[in-house]
Amino acid sequence: MGLCVRALCVCTYLLVGPTGASSQASVQLRGGELPSVEQLRSHVFNLADDSMMGRMAGSAGYDKAARYTVAALSRLGVDPAFQEAGPVVSGYSHQFWFSLEAGGARNLRSYNVVGIVPGTDPELRAQSVVVSAHLDHVGTHDNLVYNGASDNASGVAVVLEVARLIAERPLPRSVLFAFFGADQAQHRRRERR
Repeated sequence: MGLCVRALCVCTYLLVGPTGASSQASVQLRGGELPSVEQLRSHVFNLADDSMMGRMAGSAGYDKAARYTVAALSRLGVDPAFQEAGPVVSGYSHQFWFSLEAGGARNLRSYNVVGIVPGTDPELRAQSVVVSAHLDHVGTHDNLVYNGASDNASGVAVVLEVARLIAERPLPRSVLFAFFGADQAQHRRRERR
């Protein structure tokens, strides 16, 4: 969990430091809020569970992880970033198609999950800060589940925890929380070249 806490400290500094807010410790937000290690741990354990089947983009496991992420965002009061209905997670998803083969047909579907906490300042809310992580991992191979706790369930957990803290005390600028799909698929595609 040390990596998660360090990443949260960096995110907190980037989000809160420029606002002029002060804190007594490097991981505190305005008003003395602290990140919840229990929430971070819970998100990592849920996203890296065998039932997620390694979260490979385009798989049922990825869809399950996306639904988990959307449920967390919704519970936190983070709004959907899109108005139109999307696959699996309406309002929060942006669909795209990709191929694992260079120059190949666009035959695999994935989507990004995106939520927003609107800014409080009428003039600055049109500007956005983006906090992101990739949601997918490599899936299963030879009947083994590659759970991806550190790549990237831990990153998703940190973004969800930052979303919780920001949703409780919105900033002057809007904050987009983006969870990208098919990151690992793009790595596999480069490896095949």
